[in-house]
Amino acid sequence: MKKTHLIILGLLAIVCSSCYSYKVYPKEYRKLENDDLKRSAYVMRDTLKKELEILASSKLFEIISDSTRADLKIKLYPIE
Repeated sequence: MKKTHLIILGLLAIVCSSCYSYKVYPKEYRKLENDDLKRSAYVMRDTLKKELEILASSKLFEIISDSTRADLKIKLYPIE
């Protein structure tokens, strides 16, 4: 009886710990591309050059200088 319990416990441990087929590794994220339309964004506090460069390099938004034509407004805060 104890031997059966140990075998079942061992099989459960193996089954529960082998979820590697569901993991997405960072190198797979490099292959992803954003096919959605870019929304236009007006950036407030655009004097923060480092933060603005990070936002621009993400290529999530089309950064525009006219706040009346923007779909959304983004306020930048300094990175500490």
